[in-house]
Amino acid sequence: MFVPALLRKLLFPLAERLTRTRFWSYYADSLRYERWGGEEREALRNRRLSEVLNAALGSALHRQRLEEAGLTARLISPEESRSFLEGLRPVSKADFRRHFPTGVTTSQDAADWRYLSTAGTTDRMTVIADFVKRDQCRSSELHALRLLLGEDVGVSTVEIPPDACNVVCGLVDGSPPTFGRYAWHALRKGKLFGREARTELRGRFERQFVLRLLTLPPIAPAPSGPLAQTLGLYLDQIAQVRPAYLRGYPLYLMWLADSCRDRERTLKGLRVAAPFGGLASPAMAARIGAGLGARFGDKYGTSELGTVAASCGHSPGMHIFEDLFIIEAIRQGRPAEPGQVGRLVMTDLINTTMPLLRYDVGDVGRLYAGPCPCGRTTARLEVLGRVQEVLDSPAGNLTASDVADTFFADPAIANFRVEETTPRSFEAAVVARPGGHAPDLRAWQERFAALHTGVGKVRARLAPFVQPEPNGKYRFVFPAASAGDLL
Repeated sequence: MFVPALLRKLLFPLAERLTRTRFWSYYADSLRYERWGGEEREALRNRRLSEVLNAALGSALHRQRLEEAGLTARLISPEESRSFLEGLRPVSKADFRRHFPTGVTTSQDAADWRYLSTAGTTDRMTVIADFVKRDQCRSSELHALRLLLGEDVGVSTVEIPPDACNVVCGLVDGSPPTFGRYAWHALRKGKLFGREARTELRGRFERQFVLRLLTLPPIAPAPSGPLAQTLGLYLDQIAQVRPAYLRGYPLYLMWLADSCRDRERTLKGLRVAAPFGGLASPAMAARIGAGLGARFGDKYGTSELGTVAASCGHSPGMHIFEDLFIIEAIRQGRPAEPGQVGRLVMTDLINTTMPLLRYDVGDVGRLYAGPCPCGRTTARLEVLGRVQEVLDSPAGNLTASDVADTFFADPAIANFRVEETTPRSFEAAVVARPGGHAPDLRAWQERFAALHTGVGKVRARLAPFVQPEPNGKYRFVFPAASAGDLL
């Protein structure tokens, strides 16, 4: 506990005095925000929203959106900011790509820019963030840790990202991995005080001391035997570290959890497992928690926005970081009812360099309101998958989470891919869990037919493994025509 206390009491305040970083103060502000009353919270959000809207007037894309909505491009006050926002149509990744970069940016200080590339399963985008936004991303990561574990600094963490995160996570970086060795490396080359060295040292300090983070490579797809051996090696590495917090691509977590159960093995010290870069359906979350002997804590974020929400474990959904984001669930352009599934559109209240106003992230989910047993009164978010994976059925829109649960309710199933070949006709490739019993394909067909209520034909076959998408993530559902247009 000495190092976390030293960081909190001495090093972080000193860093804020000597440099322009403010992430520790931003984190403290976010914790205070949760204790404020509704009027005080709303005033802060409206003030930040007006700042982002006014900054957005400097970009061609957002001026065009204002004109389309019949709104005058003028300075917007906090009091009228919400009505202006509601008048804007949602904006897609394709819109940003068409105007990138000059038509979507507002700041001329390009020296302060950093490019954040998304790693979406179906669509990608590059976002530009300034130093303030990047500092807020650091603070929101600490906020998520506080919600998930009740701690924030120096939490021993192991992460296993999908393949798309390799460069971000430094897995292909040939320079020395530790803070001390990199500092010596930069000093010998005469680059210790250069901009690149400062950036690299800051990242290594965060990973080594603030987050105490070890990143393992992605788990490659493989047939049952080799995959079982690989999972055993991963469990050995994780056990050596004894992390309190394990975050990984949800399928990886489920495979590791199943492997723990098969080997009657426990990971000592592990308290929380959380997803990284993908969907964990309720059945997946249950298997992860039971197999790892740790609480499954949900967390949501994107590369372009940062960490958006995290669960406290006391109620459905994840608490939204409302001081940083406005999140809406919409159906056919109108607000969804509380608890109703809709497309998720998000407004970043911090990024004034490349404003994201009613940005359609491509996910579907639902919002919950009302107080939580944990004492927080912020809205909560449940994410249910990608828009492109929504199936239309007589029972209504079926999300990837709904479909995944029909598969992963069978503990013998490790992965799947289901394709709607023609309307209401389906073919599924099902991967068996390493070392487990054979999946009951007939039982899955019955579960899926009961969920869909309008299946014409459904076939299922066993497959040795399923290939991920080029970015390393897995897509579960391939509709004949996405029902996302109905949302």
